[in-house]
Amino acid sequence: MVWKMKTQLLVDNDAFWKTLEQDILSAHKRVLIKILTFEGDETGLKLARALMESRAKEKKVLVDSYSLWALSDHILFAPHNWFRPSLWRERRSTVKMFQTLRKRGIDVKIVHPPSFDPVRLAHRDHKKLVCVDDAITYIGGFNFSDHNFAWHDMMVRFENHEINRFFAEDFYASWEGENRIHTFICEHFHIIVLDGVTNEKHVQPIFEVIESARESIYIVNPYITDPFLNAFLSKAHDGVHVHFLFPEKNNRSFLTDYLFYHVSSNGRGSNVIIHTFPRMIHMKAFCIDRRVLVFGSANFDFTTYRIQPEYLVITDDTSLVQTFLQRVWEADLEQAKQFEAIESSYRGKIWSFFLERVDKYLEKKKIRLQKRME
Repeated sequence: MVWKMKTQLLVDNDAFWKTLEQDILSAHKRVLIKILTFEGDETGLKLARALMESRAKEKKVLVDSYSLWALSDHILFAPHNWFRPSLWRERRSTVKMFQTLRKRGIDVKIVHPPSFDPVRLAHRDHKKLVCVDDAITYIGGFNFSDHNFAWHDMMVRFENHEINRFFAEDFYASWEGENRIHTFICEHFHIIVLDGVTNEKHVQPIFEVIESARESIYIVNPYITDPFLNAFLSKAHDGVHVHFLFPEKNNRSFLTDYLFYHVSSNGRGSNVIIHTFPRMIHMKAFCIDRRVLVFGSANFDFTTYRIQPEYLVITDDTSLVQTFLQRVWEADLEQAKQFEAIESSYRGKIWSFFLERVDKYLEKKKIRLQKRME
């Protein structure tokens, strides 16, 4: 079989939105969007207008309930946010936007309601997907909100009928309430769909890719924790040069302390280098030996490993790998600062202890979640 494949790496919101808007407005058959965050601010309303103007016969938006209680990167029900009028205005705008879309014939479904159960609360649908007609698919890290569009992020646009069919089938399954495990392999691409229940087993190809590193690992992700972090750092003992590209100001600042603590406390020496980027990074990608790229929606943290539905793509497609190295890794290092001597902090030790306890809790409680979802 001959696979006709075209890929396009879109870095930052200008390139992503310009291309996506054109695709949505040109669609004839369908536009399917699966997203964690879709807020009623300027960015979200731009997407809403494009959907309403699109002539596609079928238009569906599947949104995690996170969009209704976590706005502008703030948890609405946290006590210090109860009296922030701007957040409540944005929530009302978001609800109104969904109502308007429904009135205009666009199907909007909100999934995964919040819960007082910590396991179910953490079980967010973290996938980011856009399918347009029968060939165009977008996968990556972008959400549709102003604060997300301000971050340094990327999406990969596929133009391929088989990949589009694969992701559209996953979308329709999720629409019916089924998060499923699924894999798809074609030529230079290995795609993994995680269901949020059996992730530990089916994420193993990612660890196999990490283990295959012989020379270098380049990681662009602000949220890394064990077990992925330990897998990366273990390769430094084998002489592999491990580089992290991290934001100077992380929206989850405790993870910066966590990273520095783990790097400094495990004696990896000069084989581990941290680069800090002046803007907030939201990309989820790493490159092995400048030949294999892994990307998608996953944060490579313990929630990826345990509990969140995710998309992951492993590829050795030369064109896409080289584009990532040139337009993301090498371009970003020109703006980044380099830390070769990593100093630990007491905060990092505390956060490491706390996150390890949370991970253990999720591990023990996973059986309860699995029974509820059967």
